[in-house]
Amino acid sequence: MHKRTQIYIGLALALSVLYTLLRDLSWQGSTELHTLMETLSTSLALFVGVMAIVRFYTRKTMLFLFVGTGFLGTGLLDGYHAVVTSTWFAILFPSPPPSLIPWSWIASRFFLSILLYLSYEAWKWEDWLGEERIREWHVYLGTFVLTFASFLFFAFVPL
Repeated sequence: MHKRTQIYIGLALALSVLYTLLRDLSWQGSTELHTLMETLSTSLALFVGVMAIVRFYTRKTMLFLFVGTGFLGTGLLDGYHAVVTSTWFAILFPSPPPSLIPWSWIASRFFLSILLYLSYEAWKWEDWLGEERIREWHVYLGTFVLTFASFLFFAFVPL
C-alpha cells in the first residue's frame, strides 16, 4: 500500500473517532470567537492566493492566475465578513446584522466558486489552443471589479 493511501486512511479514521467523541458536546461560540476564526480564514485565503500568484509568475499557467486572484478576492471578502460580524462595526452598516451576516458569508464562497470554474475553463482553453489567450490584466481587472462590487453592494444596499 502506498504511503499516501495509508495517510488518507489514518486521517479518515482519526476524524471518525474525533467525531464520535465530540458529537455530544454542547459548545457555544461567541461573536469574538467568530471574528477570530474569520480573521484566520482571511489570512489563509490571502496566503493561498499569494502562493498561487507566485506559481503563476514562475510558469505562466492561467489556471493559477484564476485560482490566485480567486483566493485573494475571497480573502478580502472574508475580511469584510469578519468586520461585518465583529461587535465593534455592527452598527455602521445599513442592514441589521441578522440579515447582513448570511449574505456577506456566502459572497466569498460564491466568488471563489465562480473563479475556480473560470480557472477550469481557462485551463481547458489553454490546453486546447496550446497558448495563452487571456491577458493577465483582464483577469486582475475582472476580479477587482467583482470584489469591489460585492463590497459596495453589502455596504450600501439594505438587505
